[in-house]
Amino acid sequence: MEEAFRAEIRSFPENLDPWSRLALLYASEGRQTDFRQVLMDLARKVPTPRAYEAAARVSDITGDTAGARSWRRRAAEKGSGQ
Repeated sequence: MEEAFRAEIRSFPENLDPWSRLALLYASEGRQTDFRQVLMDLARKVPTPRAYEAAARVSDITGDTAGARSWRRRAAEKGSGQ
């Protein structure tokens, strides 16, 4: 499953769904370092407000409210042109 998500990301990096699913997979397996890295890679490769909102939603789902707030702040900053 992990490799399928990675292949989808390689082929269609702006499709946020496989990024989110891969992060959720890692979180469900207790792989917090990999979880955070996927979200950071998403932000680096797709630096858009939509991508930051996707990271915020995934963070919310996993109970990382501080992370979700941080991603939403980044989305707002990016959306305002900063």
